[in-house]
Amino acid sequence: MGGGIDEGRALHGTADDIMEDLGAPSMSAAQTSFTPTILELLAGAPVRAEHAARAGLEAFEAMGNRSQGSTAAALLGLTLIEQGRDDEALELADLAAAWAAPDDTASQVSQLAVRARVLAGRGEHAAAQAAATHAVALSKASDDLSLRGDALVDLAHVLVRAGLTEDAAKALREAVALYERKGKAISATRARATIERLAPHAGVTDA
Repeated sequence: MGGGIDEGRALHGTADDIMEDLGAPSMSAAQTSFTPTILELLAGAPVRAEHAARAGLEAFEAMGNRSQGSTAAALLGLTLIEQGRDDEALELADLAAAWAAPDDTASQVSQLAVRARVLAGRGEHAAAQAAATHAVALSKASDDLSLRGDALVDLAHVLVRAGLTEDAAKALREAVALYERKGKAISATRARATIERLAPHAGVTDA
C-alpha cells in the first residue's frame, strides 16, 4: 500500500514457500490468493491480479466454500473491469452476490462496485449510481478504511460518467482522507491525480 510493490511481491513469494514447506492445507493456500490479487491491482497489473483471483476462486469452489468464494469472485470481477471485460465482470458480480451472506461486507461492497462500473459503462447512470451509493453505505459499517475508500472511488468513477464532476471530486477527497489514515499511499496519490484532472471541469481544488 505504501508503494513497495516489488518488496510486497517478494514477501508474498516467501510466504508461499513457507506454506509449501509446511505442507499447508489447501484452505490456507486459497486464502492467500486475496493478497496478491490486491497487490497486483495496486501495482496496475490486472492480468496478474486476475490470475491470482481466479486461482483462489477455483480453489474455494473445489472446497465448496462459498463464503470466501464470494469474495474471490468479487475480486476477480474487479480485475476484469480493469481489463475492459465488463460482461465477464458482471457474471462474477452475480456469482458473488448469489454466494455472499447479507452481512458479508467485503463481498457485497465489491460486487456492487463491479456492478456499478459496468452499468456506468453502459450509460445506465441511475442504476449505476444506486449500486455505487449502496456500496458506500454498506462500507461505512466496516472498520476497513481501504474498503471504504475504494467504494468512494468507485462512486466517483460512476459520477464522472454521469457528468457529476463536483460530486465525484467530493467523493474522491473523502477517499483520500481514508487512504491517508490507512497508509494506502498509492491509492491516495491516484485519487488526488483524478481530483486534479476534474478540477477544471468541477471548479474544485484538492483542499
